[in-house]
Amino acid sequence: MAKKLLGFFNKQKQFEQDVMENGMQYSSFYGDSLRRLKKNKMAMFCACVLILLALMAIFAPLLAPYDPTYQDYSAVLGGPCKAHPFGTDEFGRDILSRILYGGRYSMSLGFLSVGLGAIVAMVIGSIAGYFGGWVDNLLMRMMDVLSAIPGMLLS
Repeated sequence: MAKKLLGFFNKQKQFEQDVMENGMQYSSFYGDSLRRLKKNKMAMFCACVLILLALMAIFAPLLAPYDPTYQDYSAVLGGPCKAHPFGTDEFGRDILSRILYGGRYSMSLGFLSVGLGAIVAMVIGSIAGYFGGWVDNLLMRMMDVLSAIPGMLLS
């Protein structure tokens, strides 16, 4: 066993030496994926737009021109103008401010639901892995049933 393990490490060391001496480029799955992603201009543009939208939602208190809950009845259903770039709603609230603040709630709700789902999945998987046998089979069949139901019906 020890001889096999040493053989593996010797092969790895030899590979690293070959890479360093012969100018070979070492690559990994993630490195290759990131390199391909950087070459795709449309993907990089979309990533920049998503990052910009996330930053706008995070910094909404600094970017929003008005309080999203302030009601100005003199500007009810106003169209886009210099003071209100996206216009106002039926209560005179600035739509741009409401969109920026709404992005914060959407992002927090998304992170919360993904985190809660991950915790529930880890608990169920841990129980199934620890007990095994019929408990594992029962939990996995229950998960199969839930996976078979379309997500739109559950929400």
